[in-house]
Amino acid sequence: MLALKLSFAALAVAIAAPTFAAQPPYMDDRSTAASLVRSYYNAINRQEYARAYTYFGDSNAPQSYASFAAG
Repeated sequence: MLALKLSFAALAVAIAAPTFAAQPPYMDDRSTAASLVRSYYNAINRQEYARAYTYFGDSNAPQSYASFAAG
């Protein structure tokens, strides 16, 4: 019975493991155009949509923040 419980525990960990995937490291570099684009995609990949939206600047946003964050 103990072996069965351990098997279920191992299975649960194996199933949950993908949810513990490492998040990309934080990057915010606006020094060059290429760095800004990499930082923008870094924010998107980290699901930091408010930070990603700020890369557009005050007057260049293509849509409202609510539309942007919704996808």
